[in-house]
Amino acid sequence: MTKNFLFGVLFLFLIVNLASAHLDAGRDITNKGYIIDFGYAPANLHVGEVSEFTVNLVNETTEIPINFSSVLARISSDNGIIFAGELKGKAGNSILSYTFPSGGNYTVDFRFMNENNKLIEQGFNVGVSARINYSLIGVIAIILIIFIILISKRKRK
Repeated sequence: MTKNFLFGVLFLFLIVNLASAHLDAGRDITNKGYIIDFGYAPANLHVGEVSEFTVNLVNETTEIPINFSSVLARISSDNGIIFAGELKGKAGNSILSYTFPSGGNYTVDFRFMNENNKLIEQGFNVGVSARINYSLIGVIAIILIIFIILISKRKRK
């Protein structure tokens, strides 16, 4: 294969992936002439694991990306705000990586800014579950099996 072919395939792959914010899960919301395209990975968010969020802002009619200077991102739960920050926008897209400290339901809010002017604001709900510690379950299972074997040996005597 030639280098040009490989670069072409790579370019096509990048364009297709940038065309939609959806990673493993997400949704589009139409609001005031914009499409806010929200995606995240992995599809099932877990405590202590890195979560990737991406958001695109697109014109509802033309579906052309809207260039914004920044997006104010906030992650909150019933217990309050756990993250707030400003992300730079590039070609109508912005990316955030975050590791959730505990399970539950969260709201991820985005406020798209163009210099000092708010373009649009939108929130998305995500659920985060606690990761099951399978190694601990394995240890407990082994202890139970040994316990059952010992009890059955005592009953035979």
